[in-house]
Amino acid sequence: MGKPLRVLMIDDSKDDVQRIISALKNSGYEPEYVQAETADDVRGKLREERWDVIISAQSRRLFEDLERRLLEQTAELDAETEKRMQMERALAESKEKFDDFMENAPIGICVADLSGRVQFVNRKIEEVTGWTRKELLLRDGLTAGFFDEDTKKILMERLVARLHGEAPRTTEVPVTCKDGSRIWVNLKTTILSKNDRPYGMQLAFIDVTDRKQVEENLQRSEEKYRTIIEQISDGYFEIDLDGRFTFVNDAQCRNLGYTREEMIGIQSGQYFDREKREEINKLFRTIVETGMPVKSYDLEFVKKGGKKSFQAISASLIRDPEGKPVGFRGISRDITNRKLAEMKLKRYAEEISDL
Repeated sequence: MGKPLRVLMIDDSKDDVQRIISALKNSGYEPEYVQAETADDVRGKLREERWDVIISAQSRRLFEDLERRLLEQTAELDAETEKRMQMERALAESKEKFDDFMENAPIGICVADLSGRVQFVNRKIEEVTGWTRKELLLRDGLTAGFFDEDTKKILMERLVARLHGEAPRTTEVPVTCKDGSRIWVNLKTTILSKNDRPYGMQLAFIDVTDRKQVEENLQRSEEKYRTIIEQISDGYFEIDLDGRFTFVNDAQCRNLGYTREEMIGIQSGQYFDREKREEINKLFRTIVETGMPVKSYDLEFVKKGGKKSFQAISASLIRDPEGKPVGFRGISRDITNRKLAEMKLKRYAEEISDL
């Protein structure tokens, strides 16, 4: 209810009076008014009663201005209300899209408070781990069965580092599923803050189990391959395009009389006489240009201490995943005894022919 107001209206226009009264009501008053149209009426009303406000025709413009301002303010208020409603609708739509993304993202997303209590998990986590969100919500993420002790330690170290301002980075860790099986995930931790005060964390992970399995199989294959290479009696070597040894097996070390440490990173040309270096360079250039391997090519090497030996080498290109040549691999067999026997036989044949 508005504030009471006794008004004496000195005006002969009922429409004007009603407009003024309406303006007063819109301004928060509850006017009680009497209209006086003649001078005698005015004098009589002034003698008979007390009035809070006396409004004459001359003050009408004041109320007209008041009414105009009220209408303008009402229009501005309506426009502001519509703008606010549009912003609220846009915010609600944006939140709906964000919630939909979080729920249906192709990566696992988990939100927890700083104590580790789970506040949200999306559908991907349920699919990958077999745990339902009902089983995980409000539980301590570190004790929910996801992580082993070593992984818990790693995650706590990463959390502390992030809280101290360290830049986010991914960490590859194992996760235990509900059925007891284990998967590998690439995990990234983001600190959630409001007004520069952290209040929680978001964990996003990508299932990399298949890639991890391929890497483990590749590693086992590599280990098996290296074991075979080390056990063969022939020498095995790998060199880069600049001619430096990047790998040699024990047999190759024995063939040349050097240790592995002495050979890795050393130019292969130092194991040849000067006149033989151009021959070996030409041999490897041919392999690069043609892409074809060389088989059983006889070369004379200089062993540690200066003693010479003969080896038959077979070599081929090493290519990177894009097919670009990055080096050579080869097998070498010590044929010194055979070569010496051939040379001795040749000299003997020459001596016979001279008789």
